[in-house]
Amino acid sequence: MIGYYAVSLQGKSHITNNIPCQDSHKCRILENGWTVSVIADGLGSYSKAKEAAEIAVNSVIDFVDSWCPRFWFADTVLACLMNAFTYFRR
Repeated sequence: MIGYYAVSLQGKSHITNNIPCQDSHKCRILENGWTVSVIADGLGSYSKAKEAAEIAVNSVIDFVDSWCPRFWFADTVLACLMNAFTYFRR
């Protein structure tokens, strides 16, 4: 079994300007045994950066869980991730 740590840290400029960390991350172990980790950098100049990063992370995790094959090969993993990015660019 794969273990993992999930940590987001507040950057120096955020500390100086008293701005919270706006990044988001999530790891999920799927039923097929895959461990999926997704990170998103919240763009600090955007007022809803934290919320947008959380939506991005949750959307990709849910997409992978719903649409990626239960058995994987390197090319199928790459195709699934490319489909996820294409799907959410709309």
